[in-house]
Amino acid sequence: MDIVAAAILASLVLGVSEWVEKGKQTLGKFQIDTKGALVGASGDNNTIVYPSETNPISLQRPHRAEHFTGREEEPARLSRDLQEGIENYEHALTLARETGDPRNEGARLGNLGNVYREMGQVQKAIEYYERALVIARETGDRRNEGVWLNNLGNSYRNLGQVTRAIEVYQQSLVIACETGEWHAESNRLGNLATAYADLGQMPRAIETYEQALVIAREFADRRSEGNHLGNLGNAYSNLGQVAKAIEYHEQALVFSREFGDRRGEAADLGNLGRAHRALGQLDKAIEYDEKALSIAREIGDRNMEGTILGNLGIAYYSQGQVEKTIECLAQALAIYEDIQSSRAEITRQILARLRADQGGWKRKAASLVQRLFKRP
Repeated sequence: MDIVAAAILASLVLGVSEWVEKGKQTLGKFQIDTKGALVGASGDNNTIVYPSETNPISLQRPHRAEHFTGREEEPARLSRDLQEGIENYEHALTLARETGDPRNEGARLGNLGNVYREMGQVQKAIEYYERALVIARETGDRRNEGVWLNNLGNSYRNLGQVTRAIEVYQQSLVIACETGEWHAESNRLGNLATAYADLGQMPRAIETYEQALVIAREFADRRSEGNHLGNLGNAYSNLGQVAKAIEYHEQALVFSREFGDRRGEAADLGNLGRAHRALGQLDKAIEYDEKALSIAREIGDRNMEGTILGNLGIAYYSQGQVEKTIECLAQALAIYEDIQSSRAEITRQILARLRADQGGWKRKAASLVQRLFKRP
C-alpha cells in the first residue's frame, strides 16, 4: 500500500462537512470525492488519504420522538421491551380500526413508528409516520400533524437527508406556534438547530438552540434546558471553542443526572470525552468515553454504543495503541452490521486496512499526517 489511510477513521469520527472544510483550508491541491476522501490532484482514486487528526463523533442529546396517545391513557415512554411495545400498539391499532376511530388509529400508527425508529428500522418508521400524517390531515388534527412531521424530521436526519428534515421541522414548528404548544416549539427549535449543525451552519445552529433554551427556561422545563445546553456544547465544540463547550456539557450532565436520564448522561459524558480529546487530554477522554459506553450498554442503545466505541478507537489511535483501536472498531462493526447502520461499510474498510499492516503503515501515515494536519 503506497499511502496508507492513516486516519481511516474520518468517516466515523466526524461529519464530512467539518473535515472537508479543514481539508480545503490546508490542502488546496487535493480534491474531495463523494465519500469525503482526499484524492490527489490527478484524480487518481487509487491514492486515498484520510486525515487522522480529527475529532470523534459528537453525541447529540436524545431527539425524543413526540407521542400522541389518543383518547386512552398509555405510558409516555416507550416500553423497554420494544417488541412488546410493537405488539401492544398493533393490538390498539386493530381496536381503533374496529371501532372506526381514525384519531386513535393515527396515534397508534405514529407510535408504532416511534418504536421502529427506536429499534433502528428508520425506513419502516417513516412509513408509519406518513400513514399517521395522512390521517391527521384528513381529520384536521393540527396538533398531531405537527407531531408526526417532527418525527419524520428526526427520521430523515437518521438517514442523512438533512435538507428534507429541515423542511418538515419548519412545518412542524409553524404548527407548534399556531397551536400555542410551547414545549413542542422548544423541542422542534432544538431539532431544527441540530439539522443546521449537521450542515455545518454553526452560527445559525447556535442562534436557534438559544431560542429553544429561552423557551425552556421561561417555562421552567429543566429537562429540555439540559438537552439544549448539551447541544450548544456540541456546536461550540465544532467551532473549536472547546473550553466553552466543556462548560455547556458539564451543565447538561447535571441536568441528566438530576432527571435520571441515562441516555442523556451517556451523551454528555461522551461529548466531554470528545472535548478533552480535542485538548489532547487523552487519558481523561478515554475515562469519559468508558463511562459513556457502560451506560449505553446498560440502556441497550446500540447505535450510541457503536458511536462511543468508534470514539474510543480514535483516542486509542491517538495514543498509538493500534491493537486497542482495532478491538474497539471490530466491536463497533458488529453493532453497525446488526442494526444495519450506514457506517458498517466504512468501518469494515477501516478494519481491513488496519489489520493488513499493523506495523509498516503507522510510520508512513504518521509522517504524512503531521505534514498535512496540526493537532487541535
